[in-house]
Amino acid sequence: AGEETSSERENMVESLMRAMRLAWLDLIYWTRMYLMSVDSGSGDQQEIEERMLQAADEITDVFANHLSITTTRQLRNLLTEHVELTGDLIRTQKAGNMENYDALIKEWYGNANQLASLLGDINPYFSGRETRNMLLNYLDMTRESIEQQLNGEYGMSIDTFRDLKKQVLEMADYFGRGLLAR
Repeated sequence: AGEETSSERENMVESLMRAMRLAWLDLIYWTRMYLMSVDSGSGDQQEIEERMLQAADEITDVFANHLSITTTRQLRNLLTEHVELTGDLIRTQKAGNMENYDALIKEWYGNANQLASLLGDINPYFSGRETRNMLLNYLDMTRESIEQQLNGEYGMSIDTFRDLKKQVLEMADYFGRGLLAR
């Protein structure tokens, strides 16, 4: 019976880590697709933004089994706000409205700080600077990719997105380990 328990635990760990990675990858890929849609003026922007919001729900769902209902709601609200702000940033940057863009950037980074605080409050594993730094690095790279794309620096945007993918996988693994360490 001990072997089954160990095997079940390994399967649970593997499942959690895979789900966390896929959820975060979905978020960055749908964000990228939204960026491309806004940049090209495509008519599918609303549908893609709705799918970005689903990705935020997928991330929340991975965390949900390890959180209280109240904390899960708070996380869902913060991740939904993150996605909405990301969409606003992309549209505002595309429109060239830099005054609103700068205000949105502050709000976006404030949202990440709230997310880091929430995670740190619920789990000692997330209470250090590493959580905040990972989230801020994720925003920095996302912002850089958006700005490069909308400035016509396509090769640089693609390279930054490649680096963002690596960073998001590291972040997903970090979150998965933190949930398992709880």
